[in-house]
Amino acid sequence: MIGYPRFPTIQGDTVVFVAEDDLWTVSASGGRARRLTANLGPTTRPRLSPDGNWVAFAGREEGPPEIYCMPSAGGPAKRLTFLGGCLPASWSREGDQILFASSHGKPFDSRHEIYALPREGGHPSPLGTGLALTIALGPHGAIVLGRNGLDSARDRSHRRG
Repeated sequence: MIGYPRFPTIQGDTVVFVAEDDLWTVSASGGRARRLTANLGPTTRPRLSPDGNWVAFAGREEGPPEIYCMPSAGGPAKRLTFLGGCLPASWSREGDQILFASSHGKPFDSRHEIYALPREGGHPSPLGTGLALTIALGPHGAIVLGRNGLDSARDRSHRRG
């Protein structure tokens, strides 16, 4: 694969990643990668559902990033949010809801909170976790929040010692 693969997500034998501003998939055991999207705008931050059948991602088809969902085997993607500035963070343990970060309702504030959204679409609900960009759900109800995770591969801090 020629390109710069970023934002990998894995579930079972399925790996989805971003390269050339689109989503690609490949078996965890290797092989030839297959393009999943060919959008006009860039896609980023894919997240595979717990069963590996769905992939949520941020797409910029009409301006700021919004949440989209599609089958991980390929097919049409459905836009689920119309809030602006949304980034997928994870999935619910049951795999029926996409967890995403958004600064919705805060036009002059870039602080994000985590929301839950049904996989089929609908009204997002705040989780009440406070400020966060990412969330990981562990066993026995454990939750880990990431609050400062917007650094990209292009942002580097180098210091001379």
